[in-house]
Amino acid sequence: MVPDLTRVAGRATTRPQPQRDDRITQGAATRDVWHVLARARTDNTPRTLAAAQDAVFQRYLPMARTLANSPGTGRSGQRAGAEQAAEIGLAQAVLGWHRPDSDGFEVSARAAIASRLHRLPAVDSGDE
Repeated sequence: MVPDLTRVAGRATTRPQPQRDDRITQGAATRDVWHVLARARTDNTPRTLAAAQDAVFQRYLPMARTLANSPGTGRSGQRAGAEQAAEIGLAQAVLGWHRPDSDGFEVSARAAIASRLHRLPAVDSGDE
């Protein structure tokens, strides 16, 4: 393995390189949160279930925020409101999803988020 040499304050330092076995793909991370959620549903422990649902929510939160702030939503003057609406839509999607896997979840979540975003009042861009 060849170390990565970086100059810090005029001197060379080495930065450890990640090993191939240390890398986790997005797909594997997604499968992991869904596996944990499916298992939490069978354990019948409310605290474990809530933590697993939160992990799924956190996994898809960047997608929800991207949808809230994407051009064409007509919500440029309501960034905080749009993000809150997107988060509520995502939370509803997570709570309403009862399948043991993620097949089709992203489509369902996008629909729930879009529904919440459409409920926001339109902002007249001429008043800003």
